[in-house]
Amino acid sequence: MRKPTWRLSLLALLGFALIALIAFEVFGPKRHVQEILAKLEQIEQPTTPQALSKRYALATEGHPDRLLAWLTAIVPVSTPEYMQDYEATMSVYRASGKDQTVDDFLGRQKGIIHDLTQAATDPGPVHYPFDLIAGLEMNLEVLVQLKRAAHLLSLETKSAAQHGQAERFVDSANAGLVTAATLQNSPILAAHDAYCEITSVITQSVFDGLSTVNLSKSQINRLIHTAHSSQCPNNLANALEGEGAIAIDYFLEPARLPTFYRTTVASTSSRYFDLEYYLRHMQRGIAAIDQPFNGGWENIVNLQQELLENSGRKGIIGRWLCRRRVLSLLLLPNFETITEQHANARFALHVLPTALAISAFDTQQGRPPMSLDELPQTDLQSPTDFDGQPLGFTTTSNTYQISSSVLGLLKEEPRLQIEIPRGLQQSR
Repeated sequence: MRKPTWRLSLLALLGFALIALIAFEVFGPKRHVQEILAKLEQIEQPTTPQALSKRYALATEGHPDRLLAWLTAIVPVSTPEYMQDYEATMSVYRASGKDQTVDDFLGRQKGIIHDLTQAATDPGPVHYPFDLIAGLEMNLEVLVQLKRAAHLLSLETKSAAQHGQAERFVDSANAGLVTAATLQNSPILAAHDAYCEITSVITQSVFDGLSTVNLSKSQINRLIHTAHSSQCPNNLANALEGEGAIAIDYFLEPARLPTFYRTTVASTSSRYFDLEYYLRHMQRGIAAIDQPFNGGWENIVNLQQELLENSGRKGIIGRWLCRRRVLSLLLLPNFETITEQHANARFALHVLPTALAISAFDTQQGRPPMSLDELPQTDLQSPTDFDGQPLGFTTTSNTYQISSSVLGLLKEEPRLQIEIPRGLQQSR
């Protein structure tokens, strides 16, 4: 007696599904991802004297392409030895007489950054696993290029700063920031935290250069614009809308905040936000931080935890948003130390615009960057800013007069009057 056709079809379908499941486990995306990550890690990173000598040999023997491959694989370290090596390598390469100079190479790298950004950034939601596999295959070579570009541009930024070359500094810094943002937002990097270091190195090279390069106002604006545009603003706006905003950035940079940010802050529910409590505890945290950072991180963690417990902010996004605002105010004077001890790409990119604005303005005015030991002890009953000026806030008025020297320094007026969105005026 013949079995019904539908039973045979069902058995065939089940068999096919079983075979597909086995194949998926053996050859599926987990293994595929690991293979791709392993390939990325195979980029040679010469960190020994022998490797550095080999680069010089490649240059003198007339292999400019091979030399650049070595040069761009360096993991930039903030030491004089690495900068001396970079400068020497550039000099040898330029002296080789080849048509392809380092300057030409940098120009091409910066010229294709936009295309690389479009190619490496996931254009929409990833439907695991099949879209992810396709995305990884498409992005692999692009990411290798971006990683090398990030290394080279960070070194180029430091070199320009050391020589006081403002335009070269801004060009390399802009390209480096976009490269860093692309690296952190590529799908493949969600599973690979090691690339946070690249972003931190780039942002640190930009920040360090601000104290030595005399930038014009237009050049400062270019850097601030790039730093803002490298932050995935749509995702940030969604996170703010979903969690309830602590609008500290609204105080820091009212003149430079992107429109989406001002709109989001003004429209976001403030049910978790208590302005007076938050400002006073920030001031206490400022006074508690040790100099030059010993023990300071524990103080910040404790402050953050207390803020979380008393503000009602829950979840990973809430903690992340709270942390970045606490740190952006408390630790800007010691920003380079943060990037060394807490190499977090997202934090570094998000806090950088404020650091750029404050540090660049101080440089223009001929003032050295402020250190933590210059911060005043604060009376919790009368909150003040870094200059000891009263914050001037009350819980009944929606106008807060705050010294321009601490809140971004983005306007030339002696004081700023910042309108706080309705709903942020609640008191405890």
